[in-house]
Amino acid sequence: MRVAIDVLPGLLGALLLAGAAAIIVSTANSMLLTPATSLVHDVYRRFVRPTVSDREVLIYTRGAVVALGAVAFIIGNFFPTILSMALWAYTMYGAGVTPALLAALVWKRVTPAAGVASIASGMITTIVWEMSGLRAGSYPLGLQTVYPALAFSIGTLVTVSLLHSAQRPATTA
Repeated sequence: MRVAIDVLPGLLGALLLAGAAAIIVSTANSMLLTPATSLVHDVYRRFVRPTVSDREVLIYTRGAVVALGAVAFIIGNFFPTILSMALWAYTMYGAGVTPALLAALVWKRVTPAAGVASIASGMITTIVWEMSGLRAGSYPLGLQTVYPALAFSIGTLVTVSLLHSAQRPATTA
């Protein structure tokens, strides 16, 4: 940004700043649209209301973008640096999404409901652990967030999968 303002001629500097702004807006757009679409299509439409119309999906997705943006803004205010926020986001992804993704690839008994529950528990644990650590000035029990979040995510994944597979009748091949 300093190069665009201090070094380049006015028009080139303005173009560079416009390009940087476009990159930031494009990234933010993707980061909000992807989870909003996943929530509405993969969770709401699949598990809550399969008969939802395309128009309602569009409206709910737009609402989810606004809601997720507001949540991100509120949560973002708790972090002193961009690096600490990025570390927290990677912890949410690693502890929330990774166990469900790996289980879907390697464990035949994993269920879709277990995957959703695993992701939710990992992400909720991350939020609660981080917020309680920020208030207290240190993490509860001295544990970094990834350890309890990963434990809850995997525990939920296994428990829900075993409960759901126990409820399904055995099929004969």
